[in-house]
Amino acid sequence: MKKILVSSGAVFAFLLVSFSLSGQCVPDPTCVDINEPGEFCPTSLPGCEVGTPYAEAITIIPPAVAIVGQAQIDIAFIVIDSVKNFPPGIGYTGYNNKYYPDTAYCIDVAGTPTAEGEYTLAIYVTPFIYFNEVPIAATQVVNDTSVVMTVTSGTGIIPYDYSAFQVIRAVPNPFTGQTKIGVYLPLDEALELKVFNILGEEIYNETMMGIHGENYFSFTGAGLLKGAYFYGITYQSGWYTGKIIKTD
Repeated sequence: MKKILVSSGAVFAFLLVSFSLSGQCVPDPTCVDINEPGEFCPTSLPGCEVGTPYAEAITIIPPAVAIVGQAQIDIAFIVIDSVKNFPPGIGYTGYNNKYYPDTAYCIDVAGTPTAEGEYTLAIYVTPFIYFNEVPIAATQVVNDTSVVMTVTSGTGIIPYDYSAFQVIRAVPNPFTGQTKIGVYLPLDEALELKVFNILGEEIYNETMMGIHGENYFSFTGAGLLKGAYFYGITYQSGWYTGKIIKTD
């Protein structure tokens, strides 16, 4: 499938501001379709805790083409039919009936989880392809491997797997004076935190030498206006993105 990138920075900025003013989620401007299958960001949502209110957003970049038999067909748009296998107590809200290629969208994921476990979301999508220049529905497909939610009763670290990079959700979030953004590392390695505004402009950068175990960046957002910001943490084998909200 084609790589999906936002084709106009000005149009994308307008969309981001429109989402923000309407109270909806804001697409993550750091999310790009690197391997050309369409993209969901982040693929591992920050950990949930039983009984604790939770709110995050998933950014969606639709693919531009579909493979039907041996043919590559241009996609007119996709429709998200449903998202299943959420933790009990968690649901989602979408804001679009149709999702077009070359555009970033988002859905809100929120609720209060009631049961521990690891949940791999199943996202059911119907692509509409062109036939004689008219969009028609193709066969429904499901992505059931990409986006994972983990619910714990402790710190947000998966208690049964300390052999991999883990995300510790930002606390508090929303925040006023300061928030802590954390990760768990299976080995010592360098970490870099970058914070972006809703236009995708980098506004903060910090590095540290992470150690095996829990590591935290403290971010104050000093001098920043209230609103939504995105952060990215770079580590040896990848890049994780998340969202924080400043309330004063």
